[in-house]
Amino acid sequence: MIYATVQKNGGMGFREIAELMTSNGDSMNHNTARNHLHRGLSKLALPLAKLQGFSGEDAEREAYNIAQNSDFQSAIHQILSGDL
Repeated sequence: MIYATVQKNGGMGFREIAELMTSNGDSMNHNTARNHLHRGLSKLALPLAKLQGFSGEDAEREAYNIAQNSDFQSAIHQILSGDL
């Protein structure tokens, strides 16, 4: 299992995210925070998996693998922060 977050420029790790969510009234542990992030990123990665020739459940599995990749996460961070 890969544990990756983009923590440059003040980002938080999964444990810190879970602690913040819990302190705001939404009970969460670091595994749940990680799983939510990876599921969300999987939705962004699904078109990439399909471009690689995967389909159906194989595409979803590959998208989840892509979502766990720290380079992919960094690229999404750069896009969202306008650093490109």
